[in-house]
Amino acid sequence: MEISWVLNYNAALITNIFAILILWRKYGVVSLLHPFNYYLITWIISLLSFSVAISVGLGSFLIYDIKLLSLLFFTVAFVGGVICLVLLGSKKPVVLETFDWDIPENLLKTVGFFILLIGLFLIVSNGFDVASNRLSDLGVGLDAAASGQRTGFLGALFGLFLTLKLPLLIYNGNQFYSMVITKTEKLKYYIFFVLVGSLLEVISVGGRSGIVTSCTYFFVGILLIHVRSTKNISNWFFLKKLVLIIIIPLILVSSYINFVAEARINRSGSSNVTKKLLSRSYFGEKFSGIMEYSIFHIVGYQYRMKDKVSDELEMGRYTFQFITTYNLPVVSQIIGSEINLASVLNLKKVDSNLANIKSKSNNTIHPGITATVFLVLYDDFGFNGSLIVLLFFIILTNRTFNKFLSNDINNFFSIIIWLFIFDLWKMTWFSHHLNGPIFNPYLYSAILLSLTYKMFKSK
Repeated sequence: MEISWVLNYNAALITNIFAILILWRKYGVVSLLHPFNYYLITWIISLLSFSVAISVGLGSFLIYDIKLLSLLFFTVAFVGGVICLVLLGSKKPVVLETFDWDIPENLLKTVGFFILLIGLFLIVSNGFDVASNRLSDLGVGLDAAASGQRTGFLGALFGLFLTLKLPLLIYNGNQFYSMVITKTEKLKYYIFFVLVGSLLEVISVGGRSGIVTSCTYFFVGILLIHVRSTKNISNWFFLKKLVLIIIIPLILVSSYINFVAEARINRSGSSNVTKKLLSRSYFGEKFSGIMEYSIFHIVGYQYRMKDKVSDELEMGRYTFQFITTYNLPVVSQIIGSEINLASVLNLKKVDSNLANIKSKSNNTIHPGITATVFLVLYDDFGFNGSLIVLLFFIILTNRTFNKFLSNDINNFFSIIIWLFIFDLWKMTWFSHHLNGPIFNPYLYSAILLSLTYKMFKSK
């Protein structure tokens, strides 16, 4: 780790580029569903953006601790290198071209309509002041954490209902493929209800990442049915049409992300640390939102390694919290206490809101900045331990994906393990914690969809 950070940066960029070339050489268009694909693309963009930011004068902001920066780049290079070896050492799986997942149309219309209605209500109630809405939403979360307030029974039911957005967004993407790309079915307006409702809900609280997540799930649905069903069109035609379809939404989402970032900065005034830092260059000032998503986690990793990583190894307390904090939905609210392993075993809890409150009270530098999931692994297992965990997780990911390609898809349960791992790889870039029961939405939505399926199918 004493090697110059520049060498580790170059190694990270080269290994990640080689990895994505090997991935596409091996899997072709199927690569679009591989968890490695999203990870590699985002980190290549991040590394290139870092180089651009350095060249336009943001080096003093991005380089806080050279040793820690070198450590991060080494980790990224290690992951890229291991992915190369795993891909080269594994056989190309046989893709089973069967897709039997079906959801009743009346269920899609009814649930989709309510989600759209919720989104419209929230946007009308809160307005379009994204900066103020975001501050208000964060304030509610911080106040609840500080007071120890828990979600009530009705709130839990409402949250449980909204988990249906996850499978329905994917299924609506399946329908979009048949109705718009292959045109084997007539276009039906209701397939956009959940997507539009989800976007309005995120906008109503001044959010950004939720928009990316919702669009990603819809996009995954399009890819899923093309890869796993008998193809009516060639892969090349599919890719060309897909690019033409997503280019405008991609521009709109990028513009919105930048708009929200500028609104938040302007709302907080000249005292905003981000504004002071990014205003050092024209590029940084004009593209602050894009900069936040592409490079802030690099400097955030350096900050949080200094002030958040504990002296003792946490031995999985952060990494596996999605298992230890798994709660029975609604039941926990009824009896007034949490029902999970963390409570039974009296494990030390992690709360990102309480951590932010503590950080602000300690005048921590950039308390809310992202820092990558590699920070979590380092805190849990140390440097060598985190590399071992990453090695096993890379092998597990590739084996899970290959198995997913050769198994039947007949309901949402068929894809939740693959989808969860897919999302975990997405989190490596932007998120710096795996706090809370993050697996719950996948399992709850699968159970709820199965129950509602039977109810609507019987009608």
